[in-house]
Amino acid sequence: MSKMSRKTLYIYTSILISSLSMTGCNSSTKTDDEHLATDVKIAILSDAHIYDAKLGDDEQGEFFQKAVNSDRKAFLDSKTLLDLTIDQLIKNDTQIILIPGDLTKDGEIINHESFRASLQRARDEGIQVFVAPGNHDVNNPYGYLSEQAGELTAKGAVYFEGNPEGKQPGSVAPYMSNSSTNNRSIANFNEFYADFGFDAAINQDESSYSYVAEPMPGLWIMSIDPMTASIKDVQEKWSAKDENYTKTGGSFYLPERQSTLEWVKSVATDAKKQGKTLLAFSHIGLIEHFHGQNMIMPGYVIDSEPNSFNENVEGYYAEEYVDYYTNETKEFIYTTRSEAISQELAEAGLNMVFTGHFHANDIAARYYDDGHWLVDVQTGSTVSYPAPYRIMDLDLVNQELTIDIDNEYLMSSEEVKIDLEELVDEMSQNILAAMGFDLPDTILVPVNDTILRKTVARTMLDRLKREEGNCTVIRPCKDEEWIPKLEEHFPEGVTWDALDALTVEKMIAKVLKLHYFGNEMDNIEKEISQAELYFLDWALNYALDYQTDEDSNRAVQLAKHNIEQSHDDIVFSYNAGLYLDMSGMLGDGVLSQIYGLLASAGHGMLYDPIPDHRVIIDLQTGQVTPN
Repeated sequence: MSKMSRKTLYIYTSILISSLSMTGCNSSTKTDDEHLATDVKIAILSDAHIYDAKLGDDEQGEFFQKAVNSDRKAFLDSKTLLDLTIDQLIKNDTQIILIPGDLTKDGEIINHESFRASLQRARDEGIQVFVAPGNHDVNNPYGYLSEQAGELTAKGAVYFEGNPEGKQPGSVAPYMSNSSTNNRSIANFNEFYADFGFDAAINQDESSYSYVAEPMPGLWIMSIDPMTASIKDVQEKWSAKDENYTKTGGSFYLPERQSTLEWVKSVATDAKKQGKTLLAFSHIGLIEHFHGQNMIMPGYVIDSEPNSFNENVEGYYAEEYVDYYTNETKEFIYTTRSEAISQELAEAGLNMVFTGHFHANDIAARYYDDGHWLVDVQTGSTVSYPAPYRIMDLDLVNQELTIDIDNEYLMSSEEVKIDLEELVDEMSQNILAAMGFDLPDTILVPVNDTILRKTVARTMLDRLKREEGNCTVIRPCKDEEWIPKLEEHFPEGVTWDALDALTVEKMIAKVLKLHYFGNEMDNIEKEISQAELYFLDWALNYALDYQTDEDSNRAVQLAKHNIEQSHDDIVFSYNAGLYLDMSGMLGDGVLSQIYGLLASAGHGMLYDPIPDHRVIIDLQTGQVTPN
């Protein structure tokens, strides 16, 4: 008997034993160790974003470029990257694969069909595959006319340039929906992926695509779907411009999701009562993975986006970390709504969840005074740097989970033609678009020049001049007089030249790569200079110096107001090819909060107190230790 066929026989025998030994979910309060597999090999691959080139393959096309520039996805290589990953998982004798959402680029039918065909290869080898929907898998026909520009957009299930059918770029392609009225040419998500979790379910939530299965005796796998995009008839909410229903995130407080939260908690409670090991997976994070994540990029953690149903929810958590720059022990204080959800789920008995969405390798944890805990293991995307997948060994008897990660295989494969690292650099050059700012080039270019591409030395110098220089057109503040005054504030090892070679854009690219790769603390000394660490510290203090009772969102709104007031001057300068420094019109009250927001996120990413790669997790205490 071959090695592969022995694995297949073992898996199906385990399932048969499970079905014979259990009469129902509540049949026993203990799991019989004699029926437990001592070790289960589980893999995580996430955010495959499969794209079929029949929707358009002209990489130089305007719509294709807009789609890539607002993110960092290797669309045309997505199928190759997924199939190479599945090849490796088959070779590694994987028994279970969990895929926490964003299976397709934007829910296009042709992409779902391509993705399912790749999964079938794993299933044919006896691997059990479980999927959850992401925000890009259902209800994404974003090819509507843009209200601002009056033209088709590059977002959503749309055709790009180079499609063989000759469809207009930006027009809607056939997509998967969850609608009462739409005449679908494709099954609903749970029907289409029936063989990948839903048919194996022992319990399903009626209000979402959440389900729980028992692939082996004693092990429960729960797929959690809190995504707003998968809510039935959500497109009607979007058409009505109901701001409670966003396209990126998820909320357990929405009326359509409140029963899902109760269902998740009941499954967790039942698992504890019956002595089951419960592993959950969900597209969206249940824990903030770096301090400032919910402020700078809301929508990537549960209930991070405000709505009228969660506006009175408050959370709190304090996490210790060591500041590499000052060598002091400090605390990150989290006060966002997601903290309330995290604690509520932990108290119900949910301890381990595997997530995706942010395309980063990160492990975050919450340990509460009452002994409850929750660990969120986030895995990056196969179409983004560094194209990772995780391999885990689960010891059901000793209740230990050993996690490994491969950040190298796909990046080094000769079959992958695109430079995934370069995509991060390109996205950093368009970070405002990636963050959701929909600005015309006439405004975007000078804003980028002022905030992102201006050297940080010049930013610091201009602030000093504004605060102390009393500069006028008649009496300008000359650089040769003011640079030495600025240098007086520099700590040892930091120079004007080093800061004058650094831009926020370069800093963002470097920090994002470290965060996406994971294990940031191991690489700070090697990858981050003293000048860069000093700038992060300076930016945080800049924000504190100008801090008001207004939050960062108010600063952004004020920035937009100031830009609108100077709109004609900005457009004139742009059309004339002139450089326009917008520092003066934005003002320190706005600039300080924008720099502070970016620095807070960078600070949070770098000073990550929990290792992200090779770890062992004690499933009885939640403690994460390097392996």
